[in-house]
Amino acid sequence: MTKPKIGLFVPLRPDNHLQLDLSATAVGCLWADIHTPLLYALRSAEGVELVEDLNIHEALIHDGRIYCGDVCLNELDRFFWYSEVDRRPGSFDLEVLHTLARSVAVIRKPDRFETALDKFRAHQCLREAGVPVAESVLFDHRVPRRMTQVLEEWGAAVLKPRRGGWGKGVTLIDSAASLRDVIGYVRSTAGHAPDHGFFLERYYENDPAHWASITMINGEIAYGYRKTSARFHDFGQGRLKVQDLEQKGGGVVLADLTSRHKEMAHQAFEAMGLGLIGFDMIMTPQGPIVVDENTSPGNYPELYAQVGKDAAGMFARWILTGQE
Repeated sequence: MTKPKIGLFVPLRPDNHLQLDLSATAVGCLWADIHTPLLYALRSAEGVELVEDLNIHEALIHDGRIYCGDVCLNELDRFFWYSEVDRRPGSFDLEVLHTLARSVAVIRKPDRFETALDKFRAHQCLREAGVPVAESVLFDHRVPRRMTQVLEEWGAAVLKPRRGGWGKGVTLIDSAASLRDVIGYVRSTAGHAPDHGFFLERYYENDPAHWASITMINGEIAYGYRKTSARFHDFGQGRLKVQDLEQKGGGVVLADLTSRHKEMAHQAFEAMGLGLIGFDMIMTPQGPIVVDENTSPGNYPELYAQVGKDAAGMFARWILTGQE
């Protein structure tokens, strides 16, 4: 019986994670403490054939077939990738994954990845599944009167890049005038809304001590965590946001998860259908709500150790079973 052939693109995450140039290098998402034992577990697995280091950034699409060097990825049984990619719609990275997924089982599925990547679509997906998410609006600059009414009702809002990350570009909006000026600046410099519309999310007064980010792998909650004060930045008017401009990660502690947190995480996981995902939640008087979905959630070796879980084993089981 022929062994299933699994292709891998799981580069190592560098210690110095500053200002990534995705066009020049393959940047991984797993630190060595997880990456090294993961590769050992996969190489030690019986009944499978591994084809490693299939760098999608250096791939070639020839008549619908994907080549990395002399390897044709269409001849694989499945392909697992976990790396930073160019998030822009229609980027080469995403086109490679979408094209390959037409004939090969790709884990993480690119269509689901793109849904989770897009804050507007991800919120919509969770809302339709009954998961409490922050109230939000996607709008064009041509409806200022309606947005004035929305802001008067909300009091404050958060303007977010639809495909953003690391807290970059997240802006507090506390009046129709400030929204008008920000949008005017973007349109005057970029010429249009880069996200094909502006995504505005209601701001909820909350306590950072009750923030919780939940990392999930293959349907299992790895742990909940929150950022320490070192990652807090002034958001205006005494409000705080989490931001990591240098993209270093870290500055985390375990967070206490209620039964409601866990219930919502599992419900959200099923709705998104992505094998690796994270959900950021804040606590409101009505209970926790999701304010962000993360396609590259926190995988911190020290937190796995504290909760007594084997991160490499969790990843290996997911890859070898091929479930998503």
